[in-house]
Amino acid sequence: MKKTLLSLAIAIFSMSAFAQSEKPVYNETTNTGYETFADAFAAINSGDECTLIITGHIDITSRMTFDGSKKATVTIKGKDADASLVYKIGDAIMFIMKQQAQLTFENITIDGNNCKKNRSLIEAENKGLTLRNVTIKTTTAQIQTVSSTLRIQDGEYLRM
Repeated sequence: MKKTLLSLAIAIFSMSAFAQSEKPVYNETTNTGYETFADAFAAINSGDECTLIITGHIDITSRMTFDGSKKATVTIKGKDADASLVYKIGDAIMFIMKQQAQLTFENITIDGNNCKKNRSLIEAENKGLTLRNVTIKTTTAQIQTVSSTLRIQDGEYLRM
């Protein structure tokens, strides 16, 4: 009987962990799944170090700002080749990193969704941005750092 209950408890826990990891945004560090990127972002606290795993196309519908209140080290990784963050904000910057926040994008596409010229998708200061195997597409916007600017012109693809 005890063995059966233990097996049942393990099975339920495994199913719960699997269900969490199958949500579109999964915090690998805390083993928590989220339906939206905004929910996952809201759960990050100052001082956290975490990895968010992205499945499929995720709409970014509000600005994500890492500043004095959210000095975190975050890696955003694509789970597979279809993983992308899609700009759906209108006239705002998608990601802003300030005051020692660190953000790494890895194995993912950042889709500008034909956003306006002279609009930044990402702004970073103090070496707060790392791009590894990132595709930036369908945008004439830019990525800015304090010391230099990376511009994407005419909807061309940039592979880093």
